Amino acid sequence: MAMKSANDNDLNVRTKRRNMPIKSTIKVVGATVLVLLLLFCALGPAKWQYRTGLGWQIDHVVGYFGFTVMFWLAWPRPFVVGGILMCAAMLLEALQALTPDRCCDLEAVFYSMAGALAAALFADLFTRTLRRLNGRTLLLPQRFRPLACHLGIIHLGPADGLAPVVSPGAV
Repeated sequence: MAMKSANDNDLNVRTKRRNMPIKSTIKVVGATVLVLLLLFCALGPAKWQYRTGLGWQIDHVVGYFGFTVMFWLAWPRPFVVGGILMCAAMLLEALQALTPDRCCDLEAVFYSMAGALAAALFADLFTRTLRRLNGRTLLLPQRFRPLACHLGIIHLGPADGLAPVVSPGAV
């Protein structure tokens, strides 16, 4: 039997890192497309901008809300994603001073940051709600949960505020 050298281990580590799962690859490509779209929307020609007709304030809030939710779907850390996009909103608005057909505006920064913050709060609330309500207890009223637990339909534990279930023969 041949012994493995240190170079063989290095080669195995390098080849394992190259093979990224398809789900992760899709997330990385999607995030890259979103970053490029955000850069184009913020720094592209002003004539090519799509406007809703509701005012630039609503456009900023809704746009950053949407971008934050899309980035959160790729990386489920709502406050980190929201904070990064708030910093990106400030940076992109400052970079608009360098374009010939736009100007930077502090009020636009605040509206953009509000959209990113609202999406981060929404995503965090959504994540916490899904964690607390699983599929079986979603439509089950509170007063019927102990009965469902006794019948074995659901299993509640310490995270739900109940004592852990211990079978009589386990002690």
